[in-house]
Amino acid sequence: FKDNAFSDVMGTREPFTYRIVSGIHDKPVHIRSSDELIIASKDSLQQSLASVVRTLKSGDTPADGIFLIVDEAHHATAKSYREIIETLRSKFEKFQMLGLTATPWRTAENERGLLKKVFPDDIIYKINMKTLIARGILAEPKFRELRTKVDMTEIISEKDLENIRHFDIDTIGKDSAKLLAENKTRNRSIVDHYLGNEREYGQTLVFALNVLNAIALDALFKKNGVRSEFVVGEVRDHFTGVKFSPKENQEKIRLFREKEISVLINVNILTEGVDIPGVETVFLTRPTISTGLMTQMIGRGLRGKEVGGEAHRKRCQFH
Repeated sequence: FKDNAFSDVMGTREPFTYRIVSGIHDKPVHIRSSDELIIASKDSLQQSLASVVRTLKSGDTPADGIFLIVDEAHHATAKSYREIIETLRSKFEKFQMLGLTATPWRTAENERGLLKKVFPDDIIYKINMKTLIARGILAEPKFRELRTKVDMTEIISEKDLENIRHFDIDTIGKDSAKLLAENKTRNRSIVDHYLGNEREYGQTLVFALNVLNAIALDALFKKNGVRSEFVVGEVRDHFTGVKFSPKENQEKIRLFREKEISVLINVNILTEGVDIPGVETVFLTRPTISTGLMTQMIGRGLRGKEVGGEAHRKRCQFH
């Protein structure tokens, strides 16, 4: 925002006041009515929403309006987002909202049409992937598919397979997820494929099924001399009880960015909102039927030359 919007839009102004609010930044209680830009996590904002509204509407320089920008706006159909949006809309006479997303749809049947209700003006600007590739903003993907010779029906139940078809991986039972995550034959196929193409694949980002799967793959990569690490979204894994701190994740991502790590395995943490232009290859080792999730995972490896990436990227999907 400082590098772009301030210089282009506010160049004639004096410096403005901004505040970053999240679990690892400032607290909502410190928000002031004089803050002109607030960058906040959804959770922090929701937890103190009433207090934030009172603060913004009071003080020496009360806010006379709100312009709300919702990043990853496809999530705005969730109850927590809608609560924030409706509260701000009702409390401020001047209320405007802009949603930004690369995947402007919901795949769940009961959520279809909700985005249009949250954003009644619908899509006001869009640009297709072909144009972005031509401009060098996105890289042209090269798709590869690898069959691991593992029969899923022997690992997880028919009911869980049906759940994956109609919902997503999170709907399958713990026992089935554990069996799939620890399957040695499948994990061996994934690592062997990387080893056979290591020079071509370069910096590789792996999307794993769960923490158990990430741990198993990481151990196998390391055993074969590959500089690998894993990052996870959960603070504590519900299978193993292992704790992971946000600082550990940040350090590993930094090492990956600086190419001190060749393979970074992640679970529900690098799907969206993270920019790592150096990623050359993406491994999709977790099953999904979600178009949005698939697009987001592939997108982690599609940064083009104009934004620090390359002209071509690889994407591998494992069955």
